[in-house]
Amino acid sequence: MWNKSCVDGPITIWTYKEPDEEGNQLPDQIISGYHLNFIKSELPEEAEPYTVIPTTPRRLFAGDDGTGSLTAFLLFENEEEAKQVLHNYWIEEESE
Repeated sequence: MWNKSCVDGPITIWTYKEPDEEGNQLPDQIISGYHLNFIKSELPEEAEPYTVIPTTPRRLFAGDDGTGSLTAFLLFENEEEAKQVLHNYWIEEESE
């Protein structure tokens, strides 16, 4: 599992339909890939190429002003790629 002090995810990211007559936007499609949010101050250099800029960030780290000031948004092809890049932040679950 991911170290929750630095990593939030995986996160399902949706595209949204145009607002209806009442102003509600309903989910349309899931954006492919393996999405993680990472606390920006701890982001390792090797993860920088996986940084993306979402148009509507919805999950941010506490204290973020809504612009990604404290949150890095990462997109990987799959979980294995994310684990390879962020191996120091993956914690193997102990079996009981």
